Amino acid sequence: MYRGITQSLESSLFNFGAIREYPHGENGISDIDSGPIIFGYGFSATGFTIGAARAYGDQPLYARLYSSAVLAGAPSLRDGRLDFLTGGSLGNAILFAMLTTVPLP
Repeated sequence: MYRGITQSLESSLFNFGAIREYPHGENGISDIDSGPIIFGYGFSATGFTIGAARAYGDQPLYARLYSSAVLAGAPSLRDGRLDFLTGGSLGNAILFAMLTTVPLP
């Protein structure tokens, strides 16, 4: 499944990465689970794939997706705590889980 994501859904530009909500050539609308979709790229799909890239040891994809999360998330470091301001509590919880995913053995 991970290879399917990287082959069919992943795109990058200027060292930023994003994951499409639907395969190239397919279109759809956002729903409660997908969150915002901009030009076919899903915020949730991109965020959750950060964890998959860590789990599979795909450092180049992880770095591109993390760069996009920082760009879109407006991170704030205060009192030793990193918050992504645009994601709210749920977005912060999801990014915490994805950024701390343990690589597969």
